[in-house]
Amino acid sequence: MDREIILIAAVAYDNVIGNNGSIPWWDDTKLRREDMSRFRRLTLDKPVIMGHTTFLSIGKVLPRRVNFVLSRKGGLSVHGANICPDLNTAILAAHALSNEAYIIGGEQIFYQAIGDATRLEMTEIDGRYEGDTFFPRYKDTGKWYKTFNEEREGYRFSTYRRSMPK
Repeated sequence: MDREIILIAAVAYDNVIGNNGSIPWWDDTKLRREDMSRFRRLTLDKPVIMGHTTFLSIGKVLPRRVNFVLSRKGGLSVHGANICPDLNTAILAAHALSNEAYIIGGEQIFYQAIGDATRLEMTEIDGRYEGDTFFPRYKDTGKWYKTFNEEREGYRFSTYRRSMPK
C-alpha cells in the first residue's frame, strides 16, 4: 500500500483555522463534538504530526496515537511525544510505523506539508470568522478532487485526493 501524508483540519470561509491562538467556532458545541469525533475516528492508532505551538494549544499528547512534535529548540522533552527537528524527519519516522501520517497543524506545518500531501480530510465550515491563522488554498487549484462529501447543517466533512499530473 502507498504511504500517505494526510492533512486534517477544520476550515471556515477564506480558509481560516484560528484566531488569537484559539478556534473561532469552538463555542458551537455540536460542530465541535462532531468534528472531534471524526478527528478521533480518523487518527486513532495512527501517527500524528504537529508543530510545537499546536501541541501547546492542545496541552497534552493525544492518547492512542504516536505523537510527533516539531521543534527546532534543542533539549525540548515532552513525556509521551517524539520531538523531531523538522517535518521530513517526522514523516519518515511516522511512515516507519504506519502507511498513514496525519498532519494536524498548525499553519506553518500545513504550508510546509501541502506540497507532499496525498489526501486532505477537511471539516468545511460555512460561516465567516475573523482569523489570523489560515490553511493553504486547496479549492479551485486543480490539484485536488473531492472523493467524499457529507453535508451537515452549516458545515460538511470532505475528503480530497491529489489530482494526477497531466
